[in-house]
Amino acid sequence: MEGERRRALLARQEKERQRCLGRLAKRQPQAWRQIEALIATMQPRHYDAAVRILDDLREIGAQQGRATEFGRRIKALRRSHANKSSLLARLRKAGL
Repeated sequence: MEGERRRALLARQEKERQRCLGRLAKRQPQAWRQIEALIATMQPRHYDAAVRILDDLREIGAQQGRATEFGRRIKALRRSHANKSSLLARLRKAGL
């Protein structure tokens, strides 16, 4: 019984995650602007929020077959914020 409940919970959580990713996929241009705005604050908690959104965008890119485009955007983001070591460390830790 417990195993079934756990599987059902995990299935519901995954379904909700995919729903959230679907909503984000529809607003990718706004999400990239939000990421830039979060980074511009130069506050660690905002860097963390930006990295979470980037991680979701990476997953969306992979699902849509656009991983290369995402990779280019991450490289450009890294170049434009090369002086922000705390941000770069967070990106590295997240595999971005």
